[in-house]
Amino acid sequence: MTIEQLSGNLVYQDGSNLWVIPDKSSSNWSQKLDWYLNIQISKANSFKRPEISENLQNIITEEEVEAVEIPKQNGKPLLIASPKHLPNLMTIVLSYDKMDEEEWLSSLQKSWIELGKPSLRVFLPKNFSLTTFTNFSKSNLSGNVTFVTDS
Repeated sequence: MTIEQLSGNLVYQDGSNLWVIPDKSSSNWSQKLDWYLNIQISKANSFKRPEISENLQNIITEEEVEAVEIPKQNGKPLLIASPKHLPNLMTIVLSYDKMDEEEWLSSLQKSWIELGKPSLRVFLPKNFSLTTFTNFSKSNLSGNVTFVTDS
């Protein structure tokens, strides 16, 4: 296993299939990458489900149809297919708000495993401990891992 820190324009080079970024409030990189992703992060964050109209609600009630409402998944990872926008296959946004470092890393590991353990580039949240990240990576991740600090 190799762990390598990237900086500057090297951040945009090929080499990792999955890029993991924190939410926009926790990283300056998220703001920059959102531009390349055609503002998909901003769109997802501001999405509001349409309300069922009163007429439709009356029909549903009269016909005794079950209308299942799918709640918004606040705090859940946002997966974006990004090969047309960035030199990777997938970008996942993991909320860091109201989490500590260990919780965020556990969420990262869970998502990474569920996606089949692809090669990984991690954009760390602001003020994230490099020691915590490298120790976690050595014991919980495999393959080539690149990371970027928020500066």
